[in-house]
Amino acid sequence: INRSMGSTEEPSRECRITQALAKRKYHLPEQNFSEDLRTWFFNKHPVLGICFAHPLSPIGFGERIILLVGSIAFGLASTSFLYLLLHIFFMNDGNVVAFEFGGVAITKGSIFLWTFGSTFHALYDTFLWNLTSCAICQPGGMCSFLKCCRYLRTLVALNTVIIALLMAIFNVFIWGRVDEKGSGSTFVVTYMIELCMSLFVFNPITGFLTFT
Repeated sequence: INRSMGSTEEPSRECRITQALAKRKYHLPEQNFSEDLRTWFFNKHPVLGICFAHPLSPIGFGERIILLVGSIAFGLASTSFLYLLLHIFFMNDGNVVAFEFGGVAITKGSIFLWTFGSTFHALYDTFLWNLTSCAICQPGGMCSFLKCCRYLRTLVALNTVIIALLMAIFNVFIWGRVDEKGSGSTFVVTYMIELCMSLFVFNPITGFLTFT
């Protein structure tokens, strides 16, 4: 009798935890504040979540790889789009040096990309995470009885990532055609900084702002 009672109670507890993780709730059963903060941060982070996510996380390893690819693609698309935008509409305004740091000239376009661009990049990661987790499709959700729901949300997220990849390829191709100064190395460095800023600065900031 005790075994049967234990077997019926444990799945319900797992369902509650999975639902809480899918809804990005800040508190999980039997955890203190520091444990909740660590679980919250690792569960939704595109990079660290691959290795340190909660065992009952609604997003699996394969889906997290898709999210990471989508994040990288969106960052590349936004960087190349900004370069095109500055080149077409603002000409050389984006190349105006705002200040120098350690002998390196920082342009206004780079500052705009590393702030507003990284913020939108982090918001895109959050949107894609919510789309993939889909609390109503998880165990305990209203649509959990539909087995196709899990595959549908993964398919939608995958298509979203493919669109971001196509946008990145198209923007980079167009930028390569209009780039008359051959600033390919500068573009790569700017993009890598934007990606790191989004993943390790603005993504935690947006997460901590909603951790209440």
